[in-house]
Amino acid sequence: MVALIIPDGRPLFTLATSNSLDLLLEFEITITDFVEFEINRVSVECCIAKRISDFIRINSSLIKIQDTAIGQSLKQSALIYQRFLEDPIFSQYLIDIGIESAPVPNDISELLTISYLNRLIVNPPNPPLSVLVDEGFLLDSISVVSPNVHLLSVKDLH
Repeated sequence: MVALIIPDGRPLFTLATSNSLDLLLEFEITITDFVEFEINRVSVECCIAKRISDFIRINSSLIKIQDTAIGQSLKQSALIYQRFLEDPIFSQYLIDIGIESAPVPNDISELLTISYLNRLIVNPPNPPLSVLVDEGFLLDSISVVSPNVHLLSVKDLH
């Protein structure tokens, strides 16, 4: 079975929107920790994210969640920001000591994917694997990857 890494949630949203998540079951799937975190976090408000979250839960024996240093840091940052918004005493304490909490940047998906791909260039995988990326920016702008890494777009799955 071909290994497929998903370091960005956008391809999952694209597949879920077209009811095509089952196409992923043809692969050995790995999702990064921050992708799982973000999907679970927004699944309360978004029916498509809920569909993805349910897909991951139902297929948990087939889907590996890979911890990343950046993902761990971003999860902590997101949780602190959420508490900052919800807890006036906590937010005032941070303000008093000169710390201003901020949301996770909107373009973090691209940054996480680029970081993940850079790591694969430095430490080429063996055996080869595919990385699922969204059409657009990443697919058009990334030209250097390890020979053992294949970029796969959502369109390639259909």
